[in-house]
Amino acid sequence: MSKSIQINGVATVVPARAVAYKYADPIEDARWIYDGSEADSIRREDPSLIVMAESDSEMFAVIDSENVIWGTGNSEESAILDARHWLGLNHEDGSDVLGAMTAESCTKELAESVQTNGGHVRWEWSGTLPRYMQIVSE
Repeated sequence: MSKSIQINGVATVVPARAVAYKYADPIEDARWIYDGSEADSIRREDPSLIVMAESDSEMFAVIDSENVIWGTGNSEESAILDARHWLGLNHEDGSDVLGAMTAESCTKELAESVQTNGGHVRWEWSGTLPRYMQIVSE
């Protein structure tokens, strides 16, 4: 069964292995994105430029010891890259800072909320196994 997403209000079939669609900008034409890390990077820079393909894949959030969320992504690696971005770290530094954090499974809704509202989102553990992070239900 093929996936579809809304692009400019039109249901569009997602090509195999595509993770997102990037709208045109002044630098490049619209295109499909096949790399999750690239999609996460574009989403960090300008969330309005990208439509993530619906996916059953797991999402991840990087949290510190005080349960502040520092990054999210569709893999542990992309969540850590997102945390590095928000912490202002390059690839060579920050291992001691990131060493005190963990990447945990989370819901898509939680990851989207963090991308929209920042890391101080109210969340809780699911209370089920396997354990994952979710937005606090009011």
